[in-house]
Amino acid sequence: MAEDLAWARDRASSKARASHTGRDHEDALTEFEFKSLSAYRERFPMMAYSLTQNGASSYAQSSSEDALQTLIHNMGFLWSDNIPEDAEGGSRSVVSIVSRS
Repeated sequence: MAEDLAWARDRASSKARASHTGRDHEDALTEFEFKSLSAYRERFPMMAYSLTQNGASSYAQSSSEDALQTLIHNMGFLWSDNIPEDAEGGSRSVVSIVSRS
């Protein structure tokens, strides 16, 4: 997970290059991903989100209360604010990378 976060922060379009809010995972997002996350949080609170899809559009993909959305090859980032404190890594916000290629 640390390697994935470092990769995301080092992207040319990462917000981490312009600002440091102290929220490492959010800083690692691009402007598009951050705007999409904000829209997802408003429309589908506490679910898991596919940040490669525009959260404000009809194509937004989020989990339900019971299950994750379908995981596909090259889907990019999945984000959830609803991770238990005792989950591995102890992070409340998790960014997962399915594939970087």
